[in-house]
Amino acid sequence: MNTIDNAIALIQHGKTEEALEILASEAKNANDEERLDIAQIYIELGLIDRAEKLLTKIIDKQPSLSVAKLMLAEIYTDEQKDDEAILLLNEIRETDPYYLQALLQLADVYQAQGLNEVALSKMLEAKNIDPNEPLIDLALGELTFALGDYQRASIYFQKLSHDPDFREDKNILSKLAESYGLIGDFENALLFYERLDSDNPDTLFRYGFIAYKLERYELAVQIWEQVKEEAFEYTSLYQYLADAYEQTGQEDLAFQTLEEGMQVDTLNKELYLEAAKLALKLNHFDKSIKYANQSLSLDNEYEDAILFLVETYKNQGDTDALIDLLTHQTDIDVLNGIFEWELAKTLAEEEVFDQALNHYQNAYNKLKHDSEFLKEYGYFLLEEGRKEEATSILRSYIKLEPADFSVAELLQRIIEDDEVISD
Repeated sequence: MNTIDNAIALIQHGKTEEALEILASEAKNANDEERLDIAQIYIELGLIDRAEKLLTKIIDKQPSLSVAKLMLAEIYTDEQKDDEAILLLNEIRETDPYYLQALLQLADVYQAQGLNEVALSKMLEAKNIDPNEPLIDLALGELTFALGDYQRASIYFQKLSHDPDFREDKNILSKLAESYGLIGDFENALLFYERLDSDNPDTLFRYGFIAYKLERYELAVQIWEQVKEEAFEYTSLYQYLADAYEQTGQEDLAFQTLEEGMQVDTLNKELYLEAAKLALKLNHFDKSIKYANQSLSLDNEYEDAILFLVETYKNQGDTDALIDLLTHQTDIDVLNGIFEWELAKTLAEEEVFDQALNHYQNAYNKLKHDSEFLKEYGYFLLEEGRKEEATSILRSYIKLEPADFSVAELLQRIIEDDEVISD
């Protein structure tokens, strides 16, 4: 047993201090290979300062010893001394047998700095040197995935999925399935999710989502029920699971799922609104109004919720609730002009004409290019005896709808009547 092996044996028996004394003494007279072994032992023991000093001495004595540079560069990288690591790795030339490893370490450093394009160029250079090295494919797959280039990532992960050392690797299969899903290749995504046999909630959720996109709703339900059972707090789940239930004709379960989701994710305005819509479909009118209003209470500018309530109140003939909604529950000034228009129409129907006029005027500022609004507004102004304003509005309407001859004729009659009066 040589001296270094003896030191290793002492470490294994808990006699670390004695071993370190032996190694320090041995390092003074050891050859380069033995010194590298000692440096590696220091690294494994977490004695980074000792390893760094020893490797620096080795490189000073033997500048062409690239393996020492690789080891020291890795220490520099761990210590966030990126510039020192890059300088050291760039000293390793293309003709050096360790050049490939230097490229990969450089890529890691650049990626850690956020210089992903530079990292990618180093990896691609490594790929050209050794096109069949799976670890390079792995690095390229991870980087292109991180860059959002899922098409290229899928190519690298697909190649790895055929490699005996990687084909059962769950990380590879998961990234490949996700890449396929993100480029819209749902069939291939489903194949690899099926191979995964994962119990990770994120992976299962994505698996269910792919089944959902392929309209395999029963499979989606089966997968998402597992997620719900194992991670009920997975808030993204409930709305999709409810819709999958609905697609399979299980509307009561869908509604129950939405109600459960609201207990988990109390601030999700979309969840409350979906529950309101389904409640109305199931003839739970009171719950529908309740949930829609809760959705609106979370965001009083949530136009989808306002529109749902507007349509619901209109269908129920509840003009008081509609007026209250658009005057007290929302800040109508910041909303789409259709809500101001809706309020104007409702007030006109209730014969509150002065307020209706005010809201028509406000709506006009946002809807002056909406032909349907202009026509209705013009007619309202005519009924209110505001011929001059009506003429201006209807002229704007005709510019948008020149084929509406009935309005054109009406406009012409108004103009002719005015001319007769002026004569």
